Amino acid sequence: MTTTKRRTIAQATPRRQQIGAWAKLSYSQKFTIITLIFVLPLLAFSPLAYEQVVRIDRYGLKEADGTTYLRGLWQLNSSLQKYYITNSILENGLSTPEQVEDARLQVEKDLQVLASIETETQDLKLRFSVVNLRDRWNGIQSNEDVSFLLDEIAVATREVGDKSYLILDPDLDTYYLMDSVLLKLPEIQKLLFDTKISLDRTATNNELNDIEKNEIQNQLNQVQQNLADIRRSLTVAVDNNINEAMDDSIRNNYEEYLSLFNTYSQAVQLNSIDNQISIEEAQALNGLYDQVSTAGSDFYISASAGLARGIQNRIQSVGTRLIIYIAISIISILLAFVIGNQLMKSISLPLSKVIQAAEQFSSGDLSTRVDYRSEDEAGKVIQAFNQLANEVEENQYILERRSDDLGDKTRKLETIAKVARQITSIRDLSIVLTTATNLVHENFGYYHVGIFLLDERKEYAILAATNSVGGTKMLQRGHQLKIGETGIVGYAAETLQARIALDVGEDAHFFNNPDLPETRSELALPLVVSGQILGVLDVQSTESRAFVEDDIATLQILAEQLAIAIQNANLFSEKERALESARSTYGQISREAWGAILRSQSRVGFIATPGTTLQTQSEKPETSISRAIDTGDLILGNDGLTISVPVKIRGQVIGAIRLKKAEIAEAWTQDETNLAISLSDQLSGALESARLYRESQQRAARESLVSDISARINASTTMDSIIRETVQELGQAISNASVTFQLVNQPNGQNQAESADRSARTASDE
Repeated sequence: MTTTKRRTIAQATPRRQQIGAWAKLSYSQKFTIITLIFVLPLLAFSPLAYEQVVRIDRYGLKEADGTTYLRGLWQLNSSLQKYYITNSILENGLSTPEQVEDARLQVEKDLQVLASIETETQDLKLRFSVVNLRDRWNGIQSNEDVSFLLDEIAVATREVGDKSYLILDPDLDTYYLMDSVLLKLPEIQKLLFDTKISLDRTATNNELNDIEKNEIQNQLNQVQQNLADIRRSLTVAVDNNINEAMDDSIRNNYEEYLSLFNTYSQAVQLNSIDNQISIEEAQALNGLYDQVSTAGSDFYISASAGLARGIQNRIQSVGTRLIIYIAISIISILLAFVIGNQLMKSISLPLSKVIQAAEQFSSGDLSTRVDYRSEDEAGKVIQAFNQLANEVEENQYILERRSDDLGDKTRKLETIAKVARQITSIRDLSIVLTTATNLVHENFGYYHVGIFLLDERKEYAILAATNSVGGTKMLQRGHQLKIGETGIVGYAAETLQARIALDVGEDAHFFNNPDLPETRSELALPLVVSGQILGVLDVQSTESRAFVEDDIATLQILAEQLAIAIQNANLFSEKERALESARSTYGQISREAWGAILRSQSRVGFIATPGTTLQTQSEKPETSISRAIDTGDLILGNDGLTISVPVKIRGQVIGAIRLKKAEIAEAWTQDETNLAISLSDQLSGALESARLYRESQQRAARESLVSDISARINASTTMDSIIRETVQELGQAISNASVTFQLVNQPNGQNQAESADRSARTASDE
């Protein structure tokens, strides 16, 4: 390991003398004293701060959440009551289906609002759930189910009052507003709703008995009593408005609510005197009821807003006191900090040394050490730091060596990938081998690179490509090695395993090749694809220990890629040869077929002029056409207006096309000539297709004929009839020919006729 001059952080002697008394204490003692100094002020003011936090939570945040939740329940309760009423008077014509649907949609809307409120006020931890309420609403079948929902809302209202601490509000103004919002107004709303239901039932039956009349009167009296209680509560709230919860709008809304209720109460008593309420009277009462309900909602909203305002003002007031307590606590802590400052210095001094050394160490100066000798915890930490620094410096050296090795391996892999991309794109085997040897030499700098391929019998490895001058000489004289017997190349070819040879020890005898005198180490890698050996990649270096075992794993990747490239080139070459053979065979068959066609029929031609097409059968074609057929080239006439284009199939000329322009036309242009040549190519393809089609038709006819003859022969049962049927069918099938069939005496085929009676002759014209 390289040695460096170590930098030492010196001790600060004067400062250490100042805190020498504190340094005698252990760290546990120092931290105990510091903890007491900082905790005592907190212990003094924590109960006061806790009390204010509890007030903010219970009588501030939770009451605010409860007020919001109660407002949502009030709206939902009102919309459910309206739905109940409009649905119940639908049969009497006092409401319309549209009004019922509007009431239902309002319930849906209020349920959504209440669900969002429930999400925002989860701290109340209510047993009541809007989800359950929605499920009950979705299953509504009758007004009786609506009544059950209204009862659940009443229970939920009381639960909100308990869980939000509204029922325990500590201030008079907010308490009495709470009494109106939480207790009195929901009860009034329920009494008015029951009264409305009784009046609607009376209008339906057109009869009001004394019991129902007394019940309605009692309900109105209870409402009147509750309104009187609310007036007294509002008076107390105004007199004790410490949170500014009360304002004129609450009183005004209350007076309007009271006035409308009195009007409605008088109308109910007046119309029920004769124990009957007509439809017209019920409609008038419904209008007054709606006004009272609207005024009640306005009063509820203003009172609820006043309650929320008072709660927010209380939160601000309590928060101000909490800030004062916190400020006093901070001042106390600052005083404690001044006292504990000297004590902290006895701890911070050695720690600052460690921090300074750590910063220098992290910046790259691994020789940094801390000079601090003490038996306390700081001394032990510094000693551990110095020991760790020694180990890190040692490991850094090892890591750099490994990083260099890894970088070298990475560069080799990148080079292998580059070489593989180039050689795998080549399809010619000789070019693949030559390119591979040159690329390996150029990118890895090896002295000699050779590629050996196995012969067909896999007995010898034959040098197929090389990059060096000496290797070229070996290539020219057909250098080959016996597999399993000669050199490490033969060993790799036989065992399918790579091998390294060095110029020392047992491997020294491999380096006596006069063509490669500078070789000092050699590596042979088998070229294997799918378990089949194709050859060996042989690389040689002028360095005595150029290869190690790690190089085998790296360069074997290159060998595998090279083997794949060789296999691809071989497969491509085989496919090319097979394709060329198929083309040649088909061309020969096509030329022979067309030769037979041309020999078996007279020359046929067609002349097309504007308006008519004529067939000609001249044995001797026109001179320009004859020249085009003989030469196989396009012939341009002397007048510049006539061209003759040969028609070729598979290189064989089977005819020609003569094109002649009018006397007044211009000479043939290059584009027109190209068009004529293209027409000739299209014609040759069509003629070849027609020939193939005719041959297929003839072949099908022959096969059909053979099938028919076989069927007739198989239908015969005796030998004479089979022979006679065979001769007759062949005579009919082959025109202008006679057919003779004769059996011989002996099975060895001697020329002895069995009998003249066993022969038969027929002519095709019979």
